[in-house]
Amino acid sequence: MNLKSLKIFFTVSLCTSALSLSSSTSGNGVVNTAIIKNTQAQLQEVPALKDLFKDKFTIGSSFSPAYFKDPILLEHIKKNFNGLTTENEFKWARINPKPGIYKFTNTDKVVQFAEDNNMEMVGHTLLWKHRNPAWRFKDNEGNTISKEALLQGIKKHIFKIVGRYKGRIKGWDVVNEVFNTDGSFRETELYTIMGEEYIEKAFQWVKEADPDTEIYYNDYGLYNEKKLDATVALIERLKEKGIDVDAVGFQGHLMLGWPKLQGLENAITKLAATGVEVMVTELDVTPLPSGFGKDVRERHISEIMNHPVDLNPYLSGLPEDKDIALAKRYEEIFKIILKHHDKVKRITLWGPNDGVNWMNDWPIKGRTDHATLFDRQNQAKRAFWKIVDLIKKANDSID
Repeated sequence: MNLKSLKIFFTVSLCTSALSLSSSTSGNGVVNTAIIKNTQAQLQEVPALKDLFKDKFTIGSSFSPAYFKDPILLEHIKKNFNGLTTENEFKWARINPKPGIYKFTNTDKVVQFAEDNNMEMVGHTLLWKHRNPAWRFKDNEGNTISKEALLQGIKKHIFKIVGRYKGRIKGWDVVNEVFNTDGSFRETELYTIMGEEYIEKAFQWVKEADPDTEIYYNDYGLYNEKKLDATVALIERLKEKGIDVDAVGFQGHLMLGWPKLQGLENAITKLAATGVEVMVTELDVTPLPSGFGKDVRERHISEIMNHPVDLNPYLSGLPEDKDIALAKRYEEIFKIILKHHDKVKRITLWGPNDGVNWMNDWPIKGRTDHATLFDRQNQAKRAFWKIVDLIKKANDSID
C-alpha cells in the first residue's frame, strides 16, 4: 500500500469509526459532535509555524550539523521554520581550534541548507565568555597577551569568518552575554585584557567585513532590571559612537513558574525605546524541577538517574497536568510577544523538538526534558495548539 492509499485508508477508517461511535453513544439519536470534531482535528494537517507568523516576524530554530543524519527531522525543520541559528559551530573554539586552523565544513553545510530552504541565517556567536581556545589569550611562552595583540587577533578572526560568509548571513550575534546579574561586566579574558573596547571594535569590524549584514547583542536574564538597564546603556553608548546595533536578543530559557513574564514585556519595551528591534532567542520552557542548588550539585549523577522521582520525573512523558501547565506558560509568553509584534524581529526556538533540545543535558546530564513545542516524534504538542489559537484570534481581531 503506497502512502497516498494509506492516508485514504486512515481517513475513511477514522471517519467511519467516529460516526459509528457517535451514533452508538447517543441514546436520543443526537450525533456526538465532539467526537467528530476531535477526529477532524486529527485529520487536519498541522499548520507550519512559519506560516502562522508570516505577517508578524521570523520564526527560527537552533540547528546542529548532527541533524543532517535525520532526514525526518530536517523535513520538520524545513516545514516549520524560516530562520536558523547555529548552536555551536561558529563559536571560536569550534571553528578555529588552533592557530591558523579553521574548520568550515559544518558551517558551510548549514549556511547552504539555510539558503536552499529560504531561511534567514544567524551566525551565533563571534565573541563569548565560553568556548574560546586557550591559545587565544596566551603568547608562545604562556603569558597573557597584550591588549594590542588581542585586538589584532579579534579583528583577524572577525574578518576571516564574516568575510567568508559575506552576503549569506542575515545577522551576527556579535557579542554574547557580557553582563553579570547586577549589571557589571563579566571578568572574562576579553574584558580583563581589553575592557569594554572589545565590544565596540567587534561591532565595528563586523560591519566593515560585511556592510549589509545585521549586528546583534544577545544575553540572558534581561528580565532582571539591573542587567536590562546595563544592556540599554551599552546600546546607547554604542549609538553615540556611531554604531547602530540592529537588534538585541532576549534569551528565553524559562521554567514553568520562573521568571515573572512581566520582565519579558519590560525588556521588549525598554530595548525598543532605544531604536533597536528585539529578538526572543533561545526559547524553551522546562517543566522539570530545578537542577541547580548545593543539594543537587553534591549528588552523584548516577544517584540522580537511579532516583528520578524528584529531579528526572518524566522519563515516559509529561503527565496531563504538567502538559497543561507547559501549554499555559507558552501561551503567556506568546501573548506578550504578539502584543508587541511591531517591536519583535524574530523568535528562535532553542531546539526543533524535545529530543534534541539542550535542556536534556542542562544542568544535569541525561535528564529527560520536554521543553519545546514538538515531542520527540516531531508531533505538535498541546502548547503548539495554544499558540495556533492565539495567532488565529490575533488575525481575526485585525480582520
